[in-house]
Parts: sequence; C-alpha cells; structure tokens
Amino acid sequence: MCKKILLFFIILIQIISLSGCPGEDKSAKEEEAEQIPNTMEQAYEELDQIVTLLNGPIFGSRDMVEQLKTQQIQMLAEITADRTGKMDTAEQTGNGESDKKEQESEAGSEEKQQGEKEGKKSEEQGNGGSGEEKGSKGQGGEEKENKEQENGQDKKPEEDAQKTDAKETEKTFKQEQSLFGISQWNEENWKMIKVLTDSLYFTWNSLQPELVNKGISTNQTGYFNAALEDMSRFIMEEDIENAQIAAFRMAEALAAFSSYYRTKIPAELKRIQSLTVGIHFFAGQGDWEKSQELANLLQQEFSKLKPLMQNDQSQSFQMLEFSLADLNNSVQKQDLNLLVLRTNLVTSNLREIESELSQGQGQ
Repeated sequence: MCKKILLFFIILIQIISLSGCPGEDKSAKEEEAEQIPNTMEQAYEELDQIVTLLNGPIFGSRDMVEQLKTQQIQMLAEITADRTGKMDTAEQTGNGESDKKEQESEAGSEEKQQGEKEGKKSEEQGNGGSGEEKGSKGQGGEEKENKEQENGQDKKPEEDAQKTDAKETEKTFKQEQSLFGISQWNEENWKMIKVLTDSLYFTWNSLQPELVNKGISTNQTGYFNAALEDMSRFIMEEDIENAQIAAFRMAEALAAFSSYYRTKIPAELKRIQSLTVGIHFFAGQGDWEKSQELANLLQQEFSKLKPLMQNDQSQSFQMLEFSLADLNNSVQKQDLNLLVLRTNLVTSNLREIESELSQGQGQ
C-alpha cells in the first residue's frame, strides 16, 4: 500500500514538473524578445528626417508614397493652370495692342492722304508754301515714329516680366521635382536640419547610458558622437556633401547599436537601410566606386537576413529582394536617375517590413 502511495506521489511530481516546462520556455522566449530603447527609436526618427532634408531617400510606407504622389500631381496641375492663364492674358494683351496699332496705322494713312492733298494744293498756290507744308509733314512723321517707339518700349517690359515669371515658375518646379514632391534642395533646409541636429544632441545624451549598460564600447559610441559633432560643423559651413557623409556615419553607428538588442526586427534591416543611404549619397556626389563597395556589402547583409526571415517571407520581403537587385543593377550601370528611385523603393519596403514585424511583436 505504501509503495502505491509513493508511486502515486512520484507520478504527480513528474506531471507538475512537465506542466511547468512550457511556462519556463515561454518566459525564456519573452526574455529573448528585447525592446529597442525609445531613445534609439527617436534618434532614428530624427536622423531619417535629416537624411531626407539632405536630399536623401524618404522613409515612408506605401500609403505615404501615395499621398506624396497625389501632392505632386496637384502641384503640376496648378503650375500648368497658372502658365495657361498667363498665356491667355498675354494673348489678350497682344490682341489689344494689335488693334491699337491697326487704328494708329489707319490714322497715319488718313494723315498721309490729307498731307498729299494739301501738298498738291500748295503746289498749285505756289512754291512758297511748299517748304512749310513739307516741314509739317515731316513733323507728323516724327510724331508717328515716336509713338511707335513708345509702344515698343511699353511692350518690352511686359514681355520681360512674362519671361521672368516663366523662369521663376520653372525654378520653383525644379526645386520640388525630385521624388514625389520632396524638395531636392533649398536654403531653408539648413534651418530645419539644424533644429533636428540640436534635438539629436539631447536624444543622444539620453541614449548613451543605456548603450553603455548594454556593453557597447566607447569606440562605437565615440564614432557616433564624432559624426554628430561633424554634422553641426558642416551645417554652420553649409557644406552639403560632407553633411551627407556625416549623416551616413551616424546611420552606420545606430545600425551597429541595434545589433546588441535581440528583437523580432533583425538588425540586418537597419544595416541595409544605412548602406542604402550611403549608396544614395555617394552616387549623388559622383563617387561610384564607393557606391559599388557599399552595394556589395548590401548583398552580403541581405544574404544574412534571408535565413532569418525563412518562415516569414511576406510579399513585402519579396519586394525588398527585387528592389535590392534593381538597386545593385543601377549602381553597376551608374544610372543616377534610376538609383534615386530605387533607393527610395528599398527604404519604403524596409519600412513596410518593420511595421509588419512590429505588429507581430506586439501580439
């Protein structure tokens, strides 16, 4: 009897132990899924805005791309309507001046006929009045010539004004002609970049202790800090090319920090993003050798990412794969127009994948 009771307790203990295992595994998995610090997310957000303002790629979802496309089309429609209105006004002005010239021409013709009649009459009366009549006629001719010159002078400033307006409209359009209406560059960008960079100093100061506690070396944090200081200097100097390189260096550093956190969003995605920014900037500066070097690293990072996404290869992931292949092709062809388009495709696809993974992590 005692043996049966003892056996019963042993079996019961084993059942309890086995039932506790799944809970322990679940806890272990929850510990593995870390959360990137909010300060790092904020640093990414501020840096992404700086990159875009420095004539870099945009970081938005497909919905945002659709909104930007609509804005671009609306802007083009307004410019076209404005030009059409100015052309109609110019035609009306031209028709009015044409009618005025015809009236002046008819009046001049009548004066000429009247002058000829009076000339004939004066010849009949004698040569004495001939000189006076010729003088009168000559004076009438001079008045007519002066009127024509005045009309020409009035018309010239108006034509110049129309040409100036057309040039200004064209200039404004070119400033906003880059992808989906994002300004390629204007002087106001420096002010916005300075505001964001100054804010980034506060974000960075809050992030540093968390990175140190995570075991990130001072060399790595120092790399970001140096790039941030360089950014401030290049803003004051209004040196856009070096400011772009400083922004790329900061993106590199943030991607390296992300690799210390084990989340459902692989760090390879952030490294792909930073490399895409570098390709965009260096190609824009005409450094195709550096762009090709980064494109090679991009392919290596994607090779690391693919096995991690083996069980979750959504349509967004497939679109990312195609966009990366197309981007690499644009670098090899050294086609800047296609490259700018395709870096934006890559960053948009990355944003979509991150959004999908974040929603999965929250569930």
